[in-house]
Amino acid sequence: MSPAKLPYSSDDFTPSSGEELHQLLDYLWDRYDRPEFIPDDPIAIPHQYSRREDIEISAFFAATIAWGKRSMIVSNGHRLMERMDHAPYDFVVNASEQEWSALVGFVHRTFNDSDCIDFVRALRPFYLSDYSINPAHETDQIHQQSPNIQSEHTEPSGKQLPQSVFATENVSCADTSPQNLFLSAPQTPSQTLSGASSPAKVPGNTLCPHPHIDSHDSFHSGAHQSISTPLLTTGLGGFFEQEYAACGDLSKVLSRFRSRFWQTPHAARAEKHLASIDRGASCKRLNMFLRWMVRRDDRGVDFGLWSHIPTSALYIPLDLHSSRTARELGLLSRKQNDWQAVEELTAALQKFDPEDPIKYDYALFGAGIHNAK
Repeated sequence: MSPAKLPYSSDDFTPSSGEELHQLLDYLWDRYDRPEFIPDDPIAIPHQYSRREDIEISAFFAATIAWGKRSMIVSNGHRLMERMDHAPYDFVVNASEQEWSALVGFVHRTFNDSDCIDFVRALRPFYLSDYSINPAHETDQIHQQSPNIQSEHTEPSGKQLPQSVFATENVSCADTSPQNLFLSAPQTPSQTLSGASSPAKVPGNTLCPHPHIDSHDSFHSGAHQSISTPLLTTGLGGFFEQEYAACGDLSKVLSRFRSRFWQTPHAARAEKHLASIDRGASCKRLNMFLRWMVRRDDRGVDFGLWSHIPTSALYIPLDLHSSRTARELGLLSRKQNDWQAVEELTAALQKFDPEDPIKYDYALFGAGIHNAK
């Protein structure tokens, strides 16, 4: 086992036993799973909001662009929300093609404005579908034979995008199916996590604290989720909760999610921004998004919005920093950062906390960032 440098000591330290390693992981988890972690992390983007749909959508975009320098990720995440007028749910569901032009010029590394529009188009059906009536796992097989890839796609011009980017008439699925509805959803009052209507706008640099979540009976405390409330039926939460209830395996749900996501017209280049578990990808950003939505403790960092998915079902968001630390600590032997490595490391962490193994994402990532400085 290679020595691992601890953030609280300048000396190298090699845990000599499983118990010492457990104590080390708990120390690092406690150090980094704190509200002070939020402002400099991509999770700061969804912390601007209190409405479930706004949190889900802003978190999904924040996770999607979560590669590169964290300061740039956070800055660009705020910029993207500004372009959506700080109302991501309303923008995804109701924005017209003309209003989609607000996204023109947005770029984060290789994720550009046309990719962003493809993602908005792909997200819309999730919020116009009732997955308790039309489960994705019962309909996806029909549509896998006819991918909706646009034959042409113009790169961002910085001024305007061609009409082909906004086109929806080439949808190959049946026009009457919920996943192909592109009409505006009925404007019914949406509730915040505390039960009040969500504000029209939230300043970009404002973080929503978590006390308003504590009173919501659909959430869990720590790793012990409540199942006293019905499964969510709409949005990303509806999809993931319903699909997990159907199969009990998040790896299968990730596969189904990607299949469902790309049923709308899109450029082939956009697909690289949504990892494919079927191709063995580590799915780091998707697993991070799931951690945000599923985990909840009394620390106020993760949201715990999806109470019907247990924390024990999550997989580790594996990246360069966390994988390096895991190998130094003897928790990961596989050299590649792929799905097999995710499964190996997740299984190793389950030995220390079977109910909430992914809390150690904070430990591995935080120590990796510290030691990389």
